[in-house]
Amino acid sequence: MVNVLVMSRKEAERYSHGPHYEESAVISISTPDEQYDMNIYGSIYNGIKRILRLSFDDVDNGSLAMAEGDAASIAEFVEKNKDKTIIVHCDAGISRSAGIAAAIMKHYNGDDTPIFNSRLYCPNMLCYRMVLEKLEGGRICYA
Repeated sequence: MVNVLVMSRKEAERYSHGPHYEESAVISISTPDEQYDMNIYGSIYNGIKRILRLSFDDVDNGSLAMAEGDAASIAEFVEKNKDKTIIVHCDAGISRSAGIAAAIMKHYNGDDTPIFNSRLYCPNMLCYRMVLEKLEGGRICYA
């Protein structure tokens, strides 16, 4: 079982500033051209061991959407850090991060219902499909 948490950017920033003993790895999703500093960092005090920083919009297509390379980076990052709690965050913690978290849960735990059955999330389906496909090694067929 892989433990996966979804957070907003502000929640992830607060998490990185607090003491935690459980090892974690963060997938940090920002929006292109945003003018804020991602104040998320790892230290011996917060348990964050690795951070993958990516930037793409919360859209289903176009040049600013999640790219194949982004999904491949996420799949590789999670595989290397699946022994840690995986924290996925985007700006609001509702769409991009939820789609990515659901794909990770489906692949490793066989169950994405904690995301899809929650009223807290509206998963970005492009993020979900692309990450799940990379995690599954391209073995997914869409009907």
